[in-house]
Amino acid sequence: MEITAESLILDIKLTRQMVNYMQNITYSQPLGQMNELIKLEMDIIKPVVNTNKLPAVIFVTGGGFVSSPKSNYLQQRLQIAEAGYVVASIEYRKIPAGVFPEPLEDVKSAIRYLRANANKYGIDKNKIAIMGGSAGGYLVSMAGATNGYSQFDKGDNLNQSSDVQAVIDIYGLSDLATVGEDFSKEVQEAHRNPASPEALWLNGVTLSSEIKSVNDIPEKVKAANPMTYISKNTPP
Repeated sequence: MEITAESLILDIKLTRQMVNYMQNITYSQPLGQMNELIKLEMDIIKPVVNTNKLPAVIFVTGGGFVSSPKSNYLQQRLQIAEAGYVVASIEYRKIPAGVFPEPLEDVKSAIRYLRANANKYGIDKNKIAIMGGSAGGYLVSMAGATNGYSQFDKGDNLNQSSDVQAVIDIYGLSDLATVGEDFSKEVQEAHRNPASPEALWLNGVTLSSEIKSVNDIPEKVKAANPMTYISKNTPP
């Protein structure tokens, strides 16, 4: 190209961190209700750097226990990656395919997968945080509160720890029995219904007339509440 007297040479410098975006990475294949394999995937955004290994953030999207779209919150995930973190957004089992504690087991499987593949993705396995909103916030609270509880570790990479070093809980539930407590009587009654999302989360979908609301299953509710597991191992 000829440069004339009127031409300008622009000196452009990058002002944002370059990243790689890897999609649809299978991290777990648990068995479903009909003994079928359920393929669970994650997307990873990784800064393009040639330095030491980076801390990681596992992002768990919400969806009222009936959806887990790993594609959500792309702008937030991108900003976190640009700040110097490896960010993995994951799928997990949800109603009707998943009943508690199976979705929690999925989250912990994702943590173990990233630790097992820390070298591949440039992750500092000693610095893993977990972040999520709504139902995802509830799950990240459960994952953090259950640091050290081995009963929720199922599946692959069991030689790796599922403990996390930090939790970012964005309006997640802490008590499944009091979801509608601060709302109108109509909303409270809806949450006492056996067909409410939190009841189906604990009971599953069934044709039986014996299905119960969260008020009728206090032991199940307690076992599924993050507050139950708070200990010296619980991270910030």
